Amino acid sequence: MTAGIVRRSSFDAATDAVLLASRAVVGIAARSLPAWADVTLVQFRALVLLDRDGALNAGRLAELLAVSPSTVTGLCDRLMARNLVAREARPSNRREVVVTIAPLGKTLVDSAISARRKEIARILAKVPPDKLEGMVEALGAFVEAAEDTPDQPWSSGWGRRDS
Repeated sequence: MTAGIVRRSSFDAATDAVLLASRAVVGIAARSLPAWADVTLVQFRALVLLDRDGALNAGRLAELLAVSPSTVTGLCDRLMARNLVAREARPSNRREVVVTIAPLGKTLVDSAISARRKEIARILAKVPPDKLEGMVEALGAFVEAAEDTPDQPWSSGWGRRDS
């Protein structure tokens, strides 16, 4: 057996493992949203970004969500109708409108993150302790390769990447 075949097999196994893990994480994320919230995962992601980054214009929010600006406009309209975000003129340029997270949106994000942490901790308590260190290392490498950063500063000391 050549090294390329072994590597490909390990690569395929890792790909399958990440796909399965991502399905579990998406389930945790969906279940962490409070019933009263009535938001989609994309809308929740927008709230998390606004919580993390502060006021954003529609173009920047669209870029961060990887959607079109017109999609963000509709998304923000729906979130405004639920009092989760607000639109306001940027103080430094009154012609530029930015979106900010509203207090109820902040409550939703904090509640969902707390529920998510509890669920993940419950699951991790079932993982044998000798597997946890390798898991942390592997997931850290995955996040780094994905060029993603944590959404909140609570994430075990990981720093934010400057954009």
